[in-house]
Amino acid sequence: MVGFYKINDAWAVMGGVTRGWDQCLEDNNGSVNVVGQISYTPDQSWWAKLNFAVGPENDRDSSHYRTTIDGIIEWKATQQLTLATEVLYIYDGGVKGVVAPQSRNTHAYGDLWGADLYAAYFINEHVTANARLGFVHDFGRWTPVNVWDLTLGLTVRPFPKDQIGKNLIVRPEIRYSLSDRHAFFERDGSGNDRPFKDQLTFGADLVFSF
Repeated sequence: MVGFYKINDAWAVMGGVTRGWDQCLEDNNGSVNVVGQISYTPDQSWWAKLNFAVGPENDRDSSHYRTTIDGIIEWKATQQLTLATEVLYIYDGGVKGVVAPQSRNTHAYGDLWGADLYAAYFINEHVTANARLGFVHDFGRWTPVNVWDLTLGLTVRPFPKDQIGKNLIVRPEIRYSLSDRHAFFERDGSGNDRPFKDQLTFGADLVFSF
């Protein structure tokens, strides 16, 4: 349950409670979390949003809190080109719990931070080209890992002038990811996981807006 309040033409806020991350019909720990957003839109060319979420998220654990802070800035540079950047930080006090005695790590929690650069170029009413360059540092494990990725894709609107068909978009994309450790795995014919430091993926989604 969330609520929105528009303070004036530039500022707006949002706040509420949810059952947590990846929850559907049953909560994994019986506790809710708090979500919020501060939005600033001074004109039609750019806007900024600061999002946050706080609450227990781990299975059968209501004492360790996960805190997420996410900042986004979008700028419409020209009629065709839109640029954006995003910075994300996640702290989770329940991921590790304690430090192993034999470990030199001082972390008794899990944290993650990352940043992305986005670009979207409007080619015509049918096609928009998209690109994303990202980096993430993950300490949600005994050994930290750094991952870089580059994603290229399209937003295709097959029927932009049709009253109903204009709500349909198709988004194919290709992504290359590179890690400083063996963070990706592939199952071979013998059922064993083969580790890799890089990964190439293809994906597509179909979206119809109501």
